[in-house]
Amino acid sequence: MRRSQNRGKDSRKTENPDSLWISVSDMMAGLIFLFLMILLSFSIEYKNEQNAFISAKSELQKPAKTRYRILRDLQKILRENQLEVEALPEQGILRLTEKMLTFPAARAVPESETLANLGKLARALTYVLPCFSKVRETQIMEDLGPRPAWCGELAVSSSYLCPSDRTGSIETVMIEGHTDAMTVRAGTGYRDNLSLSAARATTVLRLLMQCDPRLGRLFNSKDEPLVGASGYSSLRPVIISNPRDPANRRIDIRFVMDLPENALDSVSSINNKKASYGSQGAL
Repeated sequence: MRRSQNRGKDSRKTENPDSLWISVSDMMAGLIFLFLMILLSFSIEYKNEQNAFISAKSELQKPAKTRYRILRDLQKILRENQLEVEALPEQGILRLTEKMLTFPAARAVPESETLANLGKLARALTYVLPCFSKVRETQIMEDLGPRPAWCGELAVSSSYLCPSDRTGSIETVMIEGHTDAMTVRAGTGYRDNLSLSAARATTVLRLLMQCDPRLGRLFNSKDEPLVGASGYSSLRPVIISNPRDPANRRIDIRFVMDLPENALDSVSSINNKKASYGSQGAL
């Protein structure tokens, strides 16, 4: 009798390890399945973020392509009229070379023989810029006076057609004045090269608007005047090896484009997610 009872106890003891092993196996399989599902979820989210980043990057590249087209078209119009300008797409600059516009030392008004070129430049700008900005009836400068007789006209003035596939708009067109590194002497009316460069920029801006007042009616997407002026003294020479070279006295026209807000929001959202994951760096 005792033997049969012992046998029953022994059989129950031998059954428990197998049941325990099956439970552990099921738990491990469940954990592996859960891990795979989490991994799959992260993989899908990463793929979606990657696609969103590629899309946002493509949108952010569109303004640069539009700016390149603007610079190319302006350069083409001006060169057809024998005006030498240099287009710098990476910097968004249309540079007025010495052959187009020259300044006497310590003077803000260009040489008289190059003034007519500003009239031609003004006409070219009013051909192209309205395609990428707003045109208002309001004039930002009211005291321009009559159009000066020295303002030149484009000899080749075929009408400019706005590109049908254009994307993006201009945020700012900045007339930038520059000087050489020569010290401004007393009695010139300018304190230093910074004030001289700013005077050159504002003088050219006013002369452009005198030649074609329509430039003063252009506004950006925020209803702010499109065209402005700034001075950089001798801090950005084109002849780096010789900052005193007269070629450093110049005007650059810089084009700043609006950036698509939806693309910026997408990049910001991706960066915020990366920060929450503890990743280093931003896209």
